[in-house]
Order: sequence, then C-alpha cells, then structure tokens
Amino acid sequence: MSRKRIWIVLWGVILTLVVSCGNASDTTKPTSEEPVIPEFNVPLQDVAAVIILGAEGNETEMTNPDDLQTFINFINTAYHAESPGAVTEVGYRNVIIKLKDGTAKTLIFGGYGSYFVVSDTNFSYFLQPGQSADALRDLIDRIEAKE
Repeated sequence: MSRKRIWIVLWGVILTLVVSCGNASDTTKPTSEEPVIPEFNVPLQDVAAVIILGAEGNETEMTNPDDLQTFINFINTAYHAESPGAVTEVGYRNVIIKLKDGTAKTLIFGGYGSYFVVSDTNFSYFLQPGQSADALRDLIDRIEAKE
C-alpha cells in the first residue's frame, strides 16, 4: 500500500472518531418537569355539606348558608398552593367538604388555620401574605360552640 493511501485511510478513521465523539457530547440533559400545582377552588354551588372534625373527635356540620359561603370563599381566595408534602405537621382541624356529585374533599388544617393539606393530593396551601387565619378560627369556634 502506498503512503498516500495509508494517510487517506488514517485521516478517514480519525475524522470518523472525531465526528462520533463530538456527537456524543451533544446529548441533551433530561428536562425535569416541575409538578403542576393546582390552585384550590371549590365552587359554592357544588357544595352539599361542610363537616368540621373537632380536636376531640366531635363532628359539627355547617348549616348556615352565610357561614358556608364565608368558609368556601375564604379557602378559595386566601390560600396559595405549595408543593406536595410541604407540610409535615398538622392538627388544628379536619374539614370534610361533601360535594353534590357524591365525592368529598378532606382538608387537614394546621398552624391554627394558617395552612391546609388536601388529603387526596397531598398538596399544601398556605395563607397569602397579609391574610390572617383569625376569621377562619372565629368562624369554626362559633360553629362548634353552637353544637
């Protein structure tokens, strides 16, 4: 084989290696998809009943339409979503919202009403800046006192 052919073959092999190694470094990193954090919203017209599970295990149903509207409006507007599992301690009150379609949502409130976790999704919702849980606590205390 002549020297010219050897150089051509050698350059062909080198060029092939350079191109194939160059393509290997162009791999794209996998994109990590951020979880979709749903905003919490329960339309008032879909609510059949709201039941408060007290600290002692007692159940109290909200029956006053004004109280229902106040509660639903508060949880729909005063809280913002966080990621799943953002809260590890709960224990203020559990609230079951029974819907007219037969389903129910259980909200596990903690921090004396400053946040809640939706039990079936494990998403946490915290009070918006500037909001206070005082009105929510007053409403729950007043309803439980009627019992």
